[in-house]
Amino acid sequence: MDNKSKKRPGGAEKHRKKKLKSLEVEAAKCAKLTDLFGAGFTSPAAAGAPGDERGGLDNDERVEADMRARVRQNQELPGDEAHEKFAELQPLDESYCATDEEMWQPEDGEEEDDWGEDTQQSEDGEVEDDSDEDTQQPEDCEEDSETLSTRKILIETDLHSYYKELQEAYVIKQQLFASELQFERSKNKVLLDELEKLKASNNELSQRYEAENLRAGQQASHLMALIEQDESQMHSFHAEQNFLRLQIMEEMRCLRNSAAEEKMLLQRQVEELTSQLSLMKEREDVKHQEWQEERDEEKQEEKWGELQEAYIIKQQMFASELQFERSTVKALLDELDKLRASQLSLKNEREDINHQEWQEERDEEKQEKKLGELQEASIIKQQMFASELQFERSTVKALLDELDKLKASNNEIIQRAEADNLRAGQQASHLMAELEKVTSQMNSFQAEQNLLHLQITEEMRCLRKSAAEEKMLLQREVEELTSQLLLKKEREDIKHQEWQEERDEEKQEVKWGEEQQEKEEEKWGEEAGGGEPVDKPAYLESHSDALPASEPVETELSEETPKKKKSSIWKKIRQHLGLRRRKKQPHN
Repeated sequence: MDNKSKKRPGGAEKHRKKKLKSLEVEAAKCAKLTDLFGAGFTSPAAAGAPGDERGGLDNDERVEADMRARVRQNQELPGDEAHEKFAELQPLDESYCATDEEMWQPEDGEEEDDWGEDTQQSEDGEVEDDSDEDTQQPEDCEEDSETLSTRKILIETDLHSYYKELQEAYVIKQQLFASELQFERSKNKVLLDELEKLKASNNELSQRYEAENLRAGQQASHLMALIEQDESQMHSFHAEQNFLRLQIMEEMRCLRNSAAEEKMLLQRQVEELTSQLSLMKEREDVKHQEWQEERDEEKQEEKWGELQEAYIIKQQMFASELQFERSTVKALLDELDKLRASQLSLKNEREDINHQEWQEERDEEKQEKKLGELQEASIIKQQMFASELQFERSTVKALLDELDKLKASNNEIIQRAEADNLRAGQQASHLMAELEKVTSQMNSFQAEQNLLHLQITEEMRCLRKSAAEEKMLLQREVEELTSQLLLKKEREDIKHQEWQEERDEEKQEVKWGEEQQEKEEEKWGEEAGGGEPVDKPAYLESHSDALPASEPVETELSEETPKKKKSSIWKKIRQHLGLRRRKKQPHN
């Protein structure tokens, strides 16, 4: 029972209640015996038992006090051997001892002697009392009448026999009562031993309960300290999360600002490139327009020169031969000087044109270099952005790992709190409610953190998407610019090729003109050397078509000036007459 009570406190209480019920049953049996055997067995209420004086005791203590008082009263009462015979005369159902399995026997002979003396004294006293009553009755009968003497004798004999029967029954009753009393005393002794054991077990249980209460109080204080520590950790973790959130928001804002600045710079660069391309296109258009105008003017000058040539040739035919020779020689000399001067000017112009072309090529190289630098800068920015994104991902992963660790620690704390709460009772249940509240706060905080993580990932995804779109747009613009530059280069190559072809054609025309001129000069010299007079105006009129190809000096000029197809006779005549060509206004 002690081991079970140590393991289960409720089991000891049940055993105690069973014992108290058995004591109550025994007390009820004792009360029945007192009712059967007379007023000598008085109840504790009638005898003034100490249990009633202590009204503030519990029911269990009252029952124990009543049992002790009854045991004391039973110990003070005398025994009688007549109880045994009386028990034999009584039926089995009415006999209390018949229900018991064993009868108590006296241990030694001293106790039997004591019980015998007590019963003998009680018998003597009762016999004397009965004899006094009998003597008083015949005296009364003699005073009444003498006729009753015979009857009195009969009555005396009857009374004497009845007295003997009563005495025998009384002795049997006394013996039976003594045996039952001794049995009840032994039974009460056993019950007192059990009561002492129960008291000891109750003391042990009370001490154990006090120790468990102290342990539960210590555990409760420890759990309260743990809860306070968890709350402080929660507050610190919440502060850290807020700080990290602010840092992430600040970094996101810096990233947005840097992305916006990069976007603005790239847009400005694209605008500058587009403006440069537009300026280059305008310049090309202006140059092409100027070249077209010059070409149209040259065509008009050629046409007008051809008309003027016919007129001048007609005037020259009417001039004298000497004047013609002198004028032609002088014109040739002047033309030589002017051609040299024009050659120098054309050389300077060619150098200027070459310098302009070199400057344009240098500008194009600078633009290409700028485009390359822009591409490299955009690649570097993309790499930096990718590294920053990787760093953000690593920080988010670290935060998730910390959250998992906190979850694991919180789960361990919850399990520890549950294990302690099983031993703590009501206070542990209250602490469990607080721990559940803390866990709910942790879950809500975890949900907030998950929502924040989802928001951050969504913002990062939007930023990546916007950066990718901007990158695609910039790549498209750069591709368009590169395609435009390639088209421009192709056009320039085509123009250069056309100019080369025109220059080759001009060379061929110049060669053909030189050959025709040499043939004409040889023919003219042969005719002049034959002795026949030559009519020069008629000769010039007849051979006026061959005059335009009479200058071998134009070969060098035609090689250097790609815009002029061929030299005209009108130019020679204009130089011969001292006329100047009108200057063109430069285009801004």
